[in-house]
Amino acid sequence: MKRTLPLLGVIAGLSMSASAVAAGLEGSQVTITGYCCVAPIEQYRQTIPLTKTVDSSVEFPDGSITNIGNLTIFGSSVDVSSNAIDIVYTRAGRTGAGGFNGFVFDFQGIDLPIQGVSLNAASTLSAADVDLGFDSNSVLYSVPGVNLAVGSRVVIDVSLGAVPIPEPSTYALFLAGIGLVGVAVSRRRYRDSEES
Repeated sequence: MKRTLPLLGVIAGLSMSASAVAAGLEGSQVTITGYCCVAPIEQYRQTIPLTKTVDSSVEFPDGSITNIGNLTIFGSSVDVSSNAIDIVYTRAGRTGAGGFNGFVFDFQGIDLPIQGVSLNAASTLSAADVDLGFDSNSVLYSVPGVNLAVGSRVVIDVSLGAVPIPEPSTYALFLAGIGLVGVAVSRRRYRDSEES
Protein backbone atom coordinates (compact mmCIF):
# COMPACT_ATOMS: atom_id res chain seq x y z
CA MET A 1 0.00 0.00 0.00
CA LYS A 2 2.86 2.39 0.77
CA ARG A 3 4.20 2.11 -2.79
CA THR A 4 0.80 2.85 -4.33
CA LEU A 5 0.24 6.25 -2.68
CA PRO A 6 3.21 8.08 -4.30
CA LEU A 7 2.22 6.67 -7.69
CA LEU A 8 -1.37 7.91 -7.27
CA GLY A 9 -0.01 11.36 -6.32
CA VAL A 10 2.06 11.49 -9.52
CA ILE A 11 -0.94 10.49 -11.65
CA ALA A 12 -3.18 13.08 -9.96
CA GLY A 13 -0.54 15.78 -10.52
CA LEU A 14 -0.29 14.90 -14.21
CA SER A 15 -4.06 14.96 -14.59
CA MET A 16 -4.34 18.44 -13.03
CA SER A 17 -1.52 19.90 -15.15
CA ALA A 18 -3.03 18.49 -18.34
CA SER A 19 -6.36 20.19 -17.73
CA ALA A 20 -4.97 23.74 -17.23
CA VAL A 21 -6.51 26.42 -19.47
CA ALA A 22 -5.34 29.81 -20.69
CA ALA A 23 -6.35 33.06 -19.01
CA GLY A 24 -6.43 34.77 -22.41
CA LEU A 25 -4.82 38.10 -23.28
CA GLU A 26 -5.97 39.95 -20.16
CA GLY A 27 -3.05 41.02 -17.98
CA SER A 28 -0.52 40.80 -20.81
CA GLN A 29 1.37 43.76 -22.26
CA VAL A 30 0.33 44.76 -25.80
CA THR A 31 2.30 47.09 -28.05
CA ILE A 32 0.53 48.62 -31.07
CA THR A 33 2.48 49.94 -34.05
CA GLY A 34 1.08 51.33 -37.34
CA TYR A 35 2.70 50.66 -40.74
CA CYS A 36 2.12 51.83 -44.29
CA CYS A 37 2.18 50.90 -47.15
CA VAL A 38 4.51 48.07 -48.12
CA ALA A 39 5.25 45.77 -45.17
CA PRO A 40 5.21 45.78 -41.35
CA ILE A 41 8.94 46.47 -41.03
CA GLU A 42 10.83 49.38 -39.45
CA GLN A 43 11.36 51.43 -42.61
CA TYR A 44 7.56 51.60 -43.15
CA ARG A 45 6.64 52.32 -39.53
CA GLN A 46 4.26 55.30 -39.27
CA THR A 47 3.56 55.49 -35.53
CA ILE A 48 5.43 55.54 -32.25
CA PRO A 49 4.99 52.07 -30.66
CA LEU A 50 2.68 52.35 -27.67
CA THR A 51 2.44 49.72 -24.91
CA LYS A 52 -0.47 49.15 -22.51
CA THR A 53 -1.66 46.41 -20.16
CA VAL A 54 -4.73 44.54 -21.37
CA ASP A 55 -7.58 45.13 -18.91
CA SER A 56 -11.27 46.12 -18.90
CA SER A 57 -10.64 49.67 -20.18
CA VAL A 58 -10.02 50.85 -23.76
CA GLU A 59 -6.27 50.47 -24.11
CA PHE A 60 -5.77 52.84 -27.06
CA PRO A 61 -8.45 55.58 -27.15
CA ASP A 62 -8.70 57.88 -30.18
CA GLY A 63 -5.73 60.24 -30.24
CA SER A 64 -3.36 58.08 -28.19
CA ILE A 65 -1.53 56.63 -31.21
CA THR A 66 1.06 59.17 -32.42
CA ASN A 67 1.89 59.48 -36.11
CA ILE A 68 5.55 60.02 -37.06
CA GLY A 69 5.43 59.57 -40.81
CA ASN A 70 4.21 61.85 -43.54
CA LEU A 71 1.06 59.79 -44.03
CA THR A 72 -2.11 60.26 -42.02
CA ILE A 73 -3.03 57.35 -39.78
CA PHE A 74 -6.81 57.30 -39.53
CA GLY A 75 -8.16 57.99 -36.07
CA SER A 76 -9.33 54.94 -34.22
CA SER A 77 -10.15 53.59 -30.81
CA VAL A 78 -8.63 50.16 -30.09
CA ASP A 79 -9.78 47.91 -27.26
CA VAL A 80 -8.09 44.59 -26.50
CA SER A 81 -10.04 42.07 -24.40
CA SER A 82 -9.14 38.59 -23.19
CA ASN A 83 -9.87 37.08 -26.62
CA ALA A 84 -10.47 39.88 -29.15
CA ILE A 85 -9.20 43.15 -30.61
CA ASP A 86 -11.93 45.74 -31.32
CA ILE A 87 -11.01 48.62 -33.68
CA VAL A 88 -13.50 51.48 -34.26
CA TYR A 89 -12.58 54.23 -36.73
CA THR A 90 -13.39 57.81 -35.73
CA ARG A 91 -12.64 59.49 -39.08
CA ALA A 92 -13.67 58.77 -42.66
CA GLY A 93 -11.30 58.34 -45.58
CA ARG A 94 -9.54 55.87 -47.84
CA THR A 95 -6.55 53.94 -46.52
CA GLY A 96 -3.37 53.79 -48.58
CA ALA A 97 -3.07 51.01 -51.10
CA GLY A 98 -0.19 48.59 -50.95
CA GLY A 99 0.93 45.40 -49.32
CA PHE A 100 0.31 46.39 -45.70
CA ASN A 101 -1.60 49.31 -44.21
CA GLY A 102 -2.58 48.72 -40.61
CA PHE A 103 -1.42 47.70 -37.16
CA VAL A 104 0.77 45.07 -35.58
CA PHE A 105 -0.16 44.03 -32.02
CA ASP A 106 2.76 42.46 -30.13
CA PHE A 107 1.91 40.65 -26.89
CA GLN A 108 4.25 39.92 -23.98
CA GLY A 109 3.27 37.86 -20.96
CA ILE A 110 0.60 35.62 -22.51
CA ASP A 111 0.57 32.11 -21.06
CA LEU A 112 -0.07 30.31 -24.34
CA PRO A 113 0.86 31.08 -27.95
CA ILE A 114 -1.57 32.64 -30.39
CA GLN A 115 -2.98 29.84 -32.55
CA GLY A 116 -5.31 31.76 -34.87
CA VAL A 117 -7.16 34.95 -35.74
CA SER A 118 -10.49 35.47 -37.48
CA LEU A 119 -12.86 38.29 -38.38
CA ASN A 120 -15.81 38.46 -35.99
CA ALA A 121 -19.34 38.87 -37.42
CA ALA A 122 -19.72 42.14 -35.45
CA SER A 123 -17.28 43.77 -37.90
CA THR A 124 -18.69 46.27 -40.41
CA LEU A 125 -15.84 45.62 -42.86
CA SER A 126 -15.93 42.39 -44.83
CA ALA A 127 -13.33 39.64 -45.00
CA ALA A 128 -12.47 40.91 -48.52
CA ASP A 129 -11.39 44.26 -46.99
CA VAL A 130 -9.35 42.93 -44.09
CA ASP A 131 -6.08 40.99 -44.14
CA LEU A 132 -5.23 39.16 -40.91
CA GLY A 133 -2.11 37.33 -39.86
CA PHE A 134 -0.45 36.11 -36.68
CA ASP A 135 2.53 34.43 -35.13
CA SER A 136 2.93 33.02 -31.62
CA ASN A 137 2.81 36.44 -29.90
CA SER A 138 1.63 38.93 -32.57
CA VAL A 139 -1.50 39.81 -34.54
CA LEU A 140 -1.18 41.60 -37.89
CA TYR A 141 -4.13 43.63 -39.16
CA SER A 142 -4.16 45.36 -42.56
CA VAL A 143 -6.81 47.26 -44.55
CA PRO A 144 -5.06 48.44 -47.75
CA GLY A 145 -7.08 50.63 -50.13
CA VAL A 146 -10.32 50.52 -48.10
CA ASN A 147 -12.94 53.28 -47.75
CA LEU A 148 -13.59 53.80 -44.04
CA ALA A 149 -16.65 55.54 -42.65
CA VAL A 150 -16.93 57.06 -39.19
CA GLY A 151 -17.87 54.11 -37.01
CA SER A 152 -16.32 51.45 -39.28
CA ARG A 153 -15.52 48.56 -36.98
CA VAL A 154 -13.25 45.55 -37.12
CA VAL A 155 -13.38 42.89 -34.40
CA ILE A 156 -10.60 40.30 -34.52
CA ASP A 157 -11.11 37.10 -32.56
CA VAL A 158 -7.82 35.77 -31.15
CA SER A 159 -7.43 32.08 -30.32
CA LEU A 160 -4.73 30.99 -27.92
CA GLY A 161 -3.25 27.50 -27.93
CA ALA A 162 -4.58 24.90 -25.55
CA VAL A 163 -2.38 23.08 -23.10
CA PRO A 164 -1.73 19.72 -24.74
CA ILE A 165 -3.45 16.85 -22.97
CA PRO A 166 -1.32 13.72 -23.10
CA GLU A 167 -2.62 10.71 -25.01
CA PRO A 168 -3.51 7.62 -22.97
CA SER A 169 -0.44 5.93 -24.48
CA THR A 170 1.74 8.64 -22.89
CA TYR A 171 0.34 7.78 -19.47
CA ALA A 172 0.88 4.07 -20.20
CA LEU A 173 4.54 4.67 -21.11
CA PHE A 174 5.01 6.84 -18.02
CA LEU A 175 3.51 4.16 -15.75
CA ALA A 176 5.56 1.44 -17.45
CA GLY A 177 8.73 3.45 -16.82
CA ILE A 178 7.83 3.88 -13.15
CA GLY A 179 7.13 0.16 -12.96
CA LEU A 180 10.54 -0.69 -14.42
CA VAL A 181 12.26 1.63 -11.95
CA GLY A 182 10.34 -0.08 -9.14
CA VAL A 183 11.39 -3.54 -10.35
CA ALA A 184 15.03 -2.41 -10.60
CA VAL A 185 14.96 -1.00 -7.05
CA SER A 186 13.35 -4.18 -5.71
CA ARG A 187 15.98 -6.41 -7.39
CA ARG A 188 18.78 -4.25 -6.07
CA ARG A 189 17.40 -4.43 -2.49
CA TYR A 190 16.99 -8.20 -2.79
CA ARG A 191 20.54 -8.59 -4.14
CA ASP A 192 21.94 -6.28 -1.41
CA SER A 193 20.12 -8.26 1.32
CA GLU A 194 21.52 -11.59 0.01
CA GLU A 195 25.07 -10.24 -0.07
CA SER A 196 24.86 -9.11 3.58
